[in-house]
Amino acid sequence: MSVLNLREFLSAFYPGETVMIEYDTVSMPEVLFYLIYLNRENRPVLIDDVADTLCETLTKLEFMGFDVSGFNDVPVIKIGGGERNCGNVLGEVDVDRYSLDISYYGRIVEKASFNDVVLNPVLGVHKLFLALERRGALRLVKNIATFEGDKRRIAFYFINRDVVEMSYPELLPLLEEIASTVMNWSFEGEEFVLYVSKSANLNIMGKGISFTLDEISSL
Repeated sequence: MSVLNLREFLSAFYPGETVMIEYDTVSMPEVLFYLIYLNRENRPVLIDDVADTLCETLTKLEFMGFDVSGFNDVPVIKIGGGERNCGNVLGEVDVDRYSLDISYYGRIVEKASFNDVVLNPVLGVHKLFLALERRGALRLVKNIATFEGDKRRIAFYFINRDVVEMSYPELLPLLEEIASTVMNWSFEGEEFVLYVSKSANLNIMGKGISFTLDEISSL
């Protein structure tokens, strides 16, 4: 497939799904994040920004020549991080070494008014595994599982596989188990490759998309 098939590909996800996107440190996941945003088809977007990952992501996209001005008005929930804000920040959730306040997160989401199923990219969640002790890390996995089936959204968890395997390697299989869809993002030769290793939609399981940076830049 080519990049032109991505919109149809993304439409295969069901409301309420937890989609896990695994990537390695040098595979440039910001490109896939940008493509999901471009192919949203007027659906609302809500970004969970862990430890200022959104600002890092937008900076990299700017370096690559992409227009990121559209993100200025996108609703964002900050989770941890500093004073630097990107997007339209609805609220901030504190993180300590044991947990994050998931109930407060839920209240922020409730205040946001959306008239359609929300595309919910979650950026930098793997950084929480570096900040949390083991008990908190296990609680985080449980909290992610509680949102599975929430038909108000389709969540895309961008997870750096290298970081999770270094911090709590036993948690990666747990995350893969609770996710309804697991995709692997990589850069091979001159192509980006997105491969579906698990999916609630059997029509896309075992399938993939590949495209070059030139194809993306022409959009």
